[in-house]
Amino acid sequence: MRDFRLSKNVLTSPAFFVEFVGPAGSGKSTLIDYIRRRHGHEFSHVGVPHRSIFHRAKSRIIEEIFTRRTFDGHDLDGFSKDRLVKRFSKINAGLDWYADRRSGIFLLDEGPLRIMMDYSCHNQNQYRIWRNFCLRALQRFSHYRVLVIFVKVRPETRHEWRKKRMGPLEMANPNFNPHFRGECPTPGELLFFREEAKRTLASRMFEHVAMDELENQGDVDEVAARARQLIHAYCSREP
Repeated sequence: MRDFRLSKNVLTSPAFFVEFVGPAGSGKSTLIDYIRRRHGHEFSHVGVPHRSIFHRAKSRIIEEIFTRRTFDGHDLDGFSKDRLVKRFSKINAGLDWYADRRSGIFLLDEGPLRIMMDYSCHNQNQYRIWRNFCLRALQRFSHYRVLVIFVKVRPETRHEWRKKRMGPLEMANPNFNPHFRGECPTPGELLFFREEAKRTLASRMFEHVAMDELENQGDVDEVAARARQLIHAYCSREP
């Protein structure tokens, strides 16, 4: 297997960001942790973005957006406002962290794009506010070289992985639901921006932001090898 290294070209070209996204239980964090332990030398950073700037971003969000009672013409209860402040702040902090990187390859877990896709809204008001914010955030992503890798896994495999993760106590609960959030449409279903984000990225509306898919069949070594080949192939393209 080819052993990729941080070449002089990579170290002097504009920073290149990679984020794994996908449904809960698709193996994103396991894959990133494996790459960090076995192939971390190939990247400038592997893991969660340094969030020392999170509180600064949170203060900015509160001052600029949530000092008024309504947002985009909608009333917000305290619960909705608190949840949105935290998620808005994490995405802004992630983008601030992006802006501080000058060169190299950065493989991110819990990066701003993943937060954007995984956040669940409890009602239409929350979703409209969240959607508008995410569309504006995607515009900011167009300033960076980004590869979004959507990790896919068969639903029955994810259900089995979740059962192993949850353990016997939760399995013994008569109310245990083997499905993940967003899988079983029911009245009052949580709302996600994930599918619209995928369509927007797949349309190549943003010149420097690419999206590809990676199927996880459970062999982490094999999946990591394909992920690394994908990352380095995109990174080697001209900025």
